[in-house]
Amino acid sequence: YDKLFAKSCGVRVALSELEVNEINRQMEREGEEGLSDEEVAELLDQVGDFVTVPPSTAEDSLSIALELIGSREFDIVLIDSFGSLLTEHDDENDLSGSQRVGGAAMLNTRFARKLNFAMAPDEKGSPNLTCVLAINQVRDNTDRANKYSPKTIEAGGWALKHARWVTLQMSPVATIKDPKKGKIGKTIRWEITKQKAGGHEGAQGKYDFYYSLCGISRAEHSVSVASQHGVVERAGAWYSYKGEQIGQGAARAAQYVIENDLLDEIEKLTLSKAGIRCSY
Repeated sequence: YDKLFAKSCGVRVALSELEVNEINRQMEREGEEGLSDEEVAELLDQVGDFVTVPPSTAEDSLSIALELIGSREFDIVLIDSFGSLLTEHDDENDLSGSQRVGGAAMLNTRFARKLNFAMAPDEKGSPNLTCVLAINQVRDNTDRANKYSPKTIEAGGWALKHARWVTLQMSPVATIKDPKKGKIGKTIRWEITKQKAGGHEGAQGKYDFYYSLCGISRAEHSVSVASQHGVVERAGAWYSYKGEQIGQGAARAAQYVIENDLLDEIEKLTLSKAGIRCSY
């Protein structure tokens, strides 16, 4: 995995001294100044433990995941992914061997039952606060002979539908391009297709994912949402805040917000207008 990408996403994985030295050499080759002492210290810093389980059979992987979840020592447990898990039966047979129909689905069903038990409150009633994230690829269904069959399938995942609390389906719908830099990101569409955690199904929306930011532009997103609630006024492509024009287009308006240290103020006002109470 890319440790620098992980850090930009908020996962504090410490780099080794060799990796830091390689970054310095790369910057020197490109004619840039090396890392400062503060930047080096930040790259060597690690918050908590980041544990990866090496690839093994599906049975071993899911058993280890249940142990991590049941220990209550981890904030987040990520399973990547249900569609690529290799069962012991498939591992023991070569490509021409016999297939076990529904093997992955049956395994996932047993895992879901044990997961419900692992996430249950303990004897004192304390909840398990571990966040479990499971990735599953959505693929095109090749069986179109039956017009009532679904258009997409999730490998080994249909058995989980009775146990998952929130199912979030995400898919890219457009490419973000810059005249000078070319492709700089994607527009992602999200939709809640199953919800058992107190919300409702059908909620959907879009967000822009920028490669350089390894995620969304917080300022640009805040400006767009603020304009929907009247905190930031919009006339055509121009954005205004408190009667003063701040930029043409969301990107330039976001840059103005950052340069003038207005992001926190605009977000607080937007949350208030939206009727959302939260500790900021």
